[in-house]
Amino acid sequence: MLQAIALQLIYRALSMWIGSDNWHSVIDAVKYIATDKVLTGEQKRQWVVSHAETYALALSGALLNLAIEAAYQWLKSKAPASQ
Repeated sequence: MLQAIALQLIYRALSMWIGSDNWHSVIDAVKYIATDKVLTGEQKRQWVVSHAETYALALSGALLNLAIEAAYQWLKSKAPASQ
């Protein structure tokens, strides 16, 4: 429970820090590419970085990497538990 609250606070802070539109663009890109079974994790990350550059998201490399990882973890936490 505490972990879920902490993650929610981190996601809200990121959304405010990088801007809601940028945050949702990163989430959408991560959600889209996460289903690819061929690309490696690094290739997927690079695809999201390229996507962000295409849409002119004004984020530094470190901040973009943080947003990508946070978006991935957020989507992972929302996925139904495997049985």
